[in-house]
Amino acid sequence: MSLFTGRTILSREKRVSTLSAYMGTIGDFQREAASPEQRQRIRTLSQARDDDILAALELLSSISETVTVIHGAAGCSAAAPGFYRGGDAWYSTGLNEQDTILGGGEKLRAVLTRAWEEHHPRIIFILGTPVVAINNDDVNSVVLELEGELDARIIPVMTDGFKSKTAVNGIDMALQGIGRYLAAGPARKVPDPEPSGADFINLITVSENRRGVNALVRLAEAAGFVVNLIPRFGSAAGILRAGKARASIAVNDSRADVFLRGVEETSGVISLRTGTPIGADAVSEWLLALGKTGGREEEVLRVIEAEQRKLPPGGKPLEGRRIFVDLPAGEAAETALFLESLGAEITGLSLDFVDETNMESLGRLPAELLIHVGDGQVYELASLFSKTPPDFYIAQDPAWAAEFGVIPLSVRQLALYGYEGAEELAAALGRAEARTFTDYLHENLKSPYKEGWLKKNPNWHIKQEVK
Repeated sequence: MSLFTGRTILSREKRVSTLSAYMGTIGDFQREAASPEQRQRIRTLSQARDDDILAALELLSSISETVTVIHGAAGCSAAAPGFYRGGDAWYSTGLNEQDTILGGGEKLRAVLTRAWEEHHPRIIFILGTPVVAINNDDVNSVVLELEGELDARIIPVMTDGFKSKTAVNGIDMALQGIGRYLAAGPARKVPDPEPSGADFINLITVSENRRGVNALVRLAEAAGFVVNLIPRFGSAAGILRAGKARASIAVNDSRADVFLRGVEETSGVISLRTGTPIGADAVSEWLLALGKTGGREEEVLRVIEAEQRKLPPGGKPLEGRRIFVDLPAGEAAETALFLESLGAEITGLSLDFVDETNMESLGRLPAELLIHVGDGQVYELASLFSKTPPDFYIAQDPAWAAEFGVIPLSVRQLALYGYEGAEELAAALGRAEARTFTDYLHENLKSPYKEGWLKKNPNWHIKQEVK
C-alpha cells in the first residue's frame, strides 16, 4: 500500500528504527544497528526539545494557498505566531475543559467553515494536538461532512506530541497528509497551471532555510531545469503538479523520505537519492545525478565548471582547527567532509536522530568519529565540551558553547547549500577566528552547570531500553 493512501503512517521509530538517544563511535553504532538484537535507548533525564507538532507546524506554515487549523486548547497554538508571519492565516479551535470531555467536533466544524469563508484556500490543514489525541476526537467525520460543502481539500495531520521521541516524525506526518492531497486530486474543478517548459523536476524541501534553497534552485535553472519547489516554500498547485515531474530530488533525503517514496509509489516519478549538497564535491555530485536523469549532462557539466572557476584557490586554511558539528545527519556528514577537505579535524557530530534513512551518509565518515544523538540535549554536550573543548562549534543555535571557551558559529542565516554556501561557511569560520569576545564570555560567564554535574560521563543519562 502506498504511503499516501492510508489515513496515517507508523511512527518513525517503528517504520525505520529511528534512534533519538546515543553516544559512541560511528563504528560501534553501525555494528549495533546491524545486529538482530538492536535495542532502543532512553534518557532518564531530558531537556526541553521540539516535538512533532512544532516540526509539522513549521513545515505547513511555509506552503502558500493553505490555511492551518490547530485543533486543541488555545495554549497549543502558542508557537504559531513565530511561524506564521505577515498575512499568512492560521486558526485555533480553542478547546476548553468541556470540549475535551464531550468532543470538539462542533468547534472544529465552525472554525473550518470560517477559515474557508475568510480565505478560500485550496487546502485546509487540521493539526492534531495532545488534547485531541487523548480524547480521540472524531476529526474524520467532520472532514467528510465539510469536504462536500467547502470547495477545498481538508487534510488532517494527526500529530500528538508524545507517541514519538523525534520531531522529524511531525515532518513525516505532514508529508503524508500533503501526499494524500496529491493522490486524491484537487477539490476545485479547475485546471492547475503547468510550469513553463516541456518538463520539470520536483525539488523537495522540508526544513531548510530559504537562502540555501534558492542557491540550489539557481544552479538547477542554470542547467536548464524547470524547478517545482515543494512543499516548503511551495504551493498547493505545485504539490498537485508533483506527479507529472521527470524526477524528484531532495535537499535532505532522510527528512524528505516519506514524500520521495510516496510520490514514486503513487505517480511513478523517479526519486534521485544523493548526498546533501554541502561543499563543492557534494554539490557537483547532486547536480550530476540530476543531469543524468534529466538528459542534461552537458549543461550540468558546464554549470559545474563555471561555478568551480569562481571558487577561491585550494589549500588547507583550517589546518589545525578542531571543529564539532551539530546539524541533521545529512548536513552534518557533508559539512564534516567539506571541512576535513580544508584541513580541519572533526572532533564529533551531534545529530537529532539516526535511522535507516541516513546510515549511508554516516558510513562515509571515519568509524572512530564520535556521534552524539539527542535533539536539544545541551547538558550532554556541555559535559563533553568541559572535558575536551573543540575550537569551533557549528550549529543552528550555538551561543551557549562560548561559556566553555568554544567559538560558536551559527548556520541559521548561511546559505550552506550550493557552491556559494561552501564559500560562506569557510568565510564565516575565518571571521570567527578572532576569539576576543569568546574569551571574554568564557572568563566572565558563570556556567549554569555545577562542577559535580560536569564531571559525570556525558552519556550518564542514556540507558539501553529493557525489554
